[in-house]
Amino acid sequence: MSVLNRLARPSSLRLLQRLQKTAILAATIALACQHSGPSSPGIHVNTNGAAARLTLQAQHAAERPTPKRQKPQPWKDLASLGKKEEIFFSLGVATKADQLSSDSSLIEYHFRRLTPENAMKWGELEKKPGQYDWQRADQIANFARKHHLKLTGHTLIWHRQTPTWLFQDLQPEDPKSIRLLRERMREHIEKMVHRYSDVVDHWDVVNEAISDDPKRIYRDAGEGSRYYQIFGSGEYIYWAFRYTYDALEAQKKGSAADALYYNDYNVNLKSERILDVLTKIRSTGIPIAGIGLQGHYRLDWPSITEIQTTLDAIRKGGFRAKISELDISVYNDYPQGKFSPAPEVEWSEKLAIYQARRYQEIFKLLEENASLISSVTIWGIRDNESWLNQEPVAGRKNYPLLFNHKSQAKLAAQALLREYN
Repeated sequence: MSVLNRLARPSSLRLLQRLQKTAILAATIALACQHSGPSSPGIHVNTNGAAARLTLQAQHAAERPTPKRQKPQPWKDLASLGKKEEIFFSLGVATKADQLSSDSSLIEYHFRRLTPENAMKWGELEKKPGQYDWQRADQIANFARKHHLKLTGHTLIWHRQTPTWLFQDLQPEDPKSIRLLRERMREHIEKMVHRYSDVVDHWDVVNEAISDDPKRIYRDAGEGSRYYQIFGSGEYIYWAFRYTYDALEAQKKGSAADALYYNDYNVNLKSERILDVLTKIRSTGIPIAGIGLQGHYRLDWPSITEIQTTLDAIRKGGFRAKISELDISVYNDYPQGKFSPAPEVEWSEKLAIYQARRYQEIFKLLEENASLISSVTIWGIRDNESWLNQEPVAGRKNYPLLFNHKSQAKLAAQALLREYN
């Protein structure tokens, strides 16, 4: 029997009539509500009827806001980098406080630790004696606490980004001046440890104190260190570690174990001198855990063999290692050993492939040395926000990180997940 013949039967006609009446009633109720409003007198609707319920449901559905379509997350196009690497070491990223709101999900998805790029440096915190501005450092520390991330305390003592007042009225090699500088160092370190020891597991106690000149041990006044100038020696390095150790132990007994690091660049060129200094300090009973290799590398330098040789020396010295500020510049500004700035280049598929291979070979080496490596930190989130866009050549575009300016994962990030061959 056809559909038309079935609808022509009396029972079917009665069903059609009832449906028509229901539709008319629903339309009438809707019109009445539209004209009268919910508080108007004179209109009484029996809402027990199916038609009334249908009308009210339709009204509620119309009033309900349309859900916003979520924007695609380009950084989520690949698996979590931090999850992949955590079987080897803790993977982190350097960040600024103002990046936390926009990059919260990216950071939480891909990384397991944070390093404040500048917010914990003394010159950023205490611009006037005794007046600390904790806002940016606290934002990063609180983010780490909230998302169960570890934090690197970077850095306690560094010859750059110091408060302008720190060395005022201090005379080189003057005993009174040395005592005053020591006291200022101690007070600062104790404040930092007291405020952040619950979330910081690595303290970069001293940063870049060894000379770039292979004939000298310490960075002196000629290389910009006022600490060395006032002390007349590298003794301030010992006191920095001593005060940090004492402050941590005062907070909780045994908490200084595995927490104290020395941090520097070009460690492959300085490792012998660094190890000599740290070994002498450790012999006084201060348990220095390891050495941070900053890892500001290039596409062509240092070689994998050089990095491995440096790690072997650190292992032999009884220390651990971490890669604390990893990025890979696309420029060679020292073609003959002397600074000669390279011209700016555009990002290309060829560069992307070279850089992906470079990141992959470095991480392969680090994974092979996982028993020695405590953590690896990428020095920034996106290429356009890297410090290498300003140093050593101001305004020159560099592309050293794992994500581009649109937060898209580059081939380098894919290479770390073995998704790129």
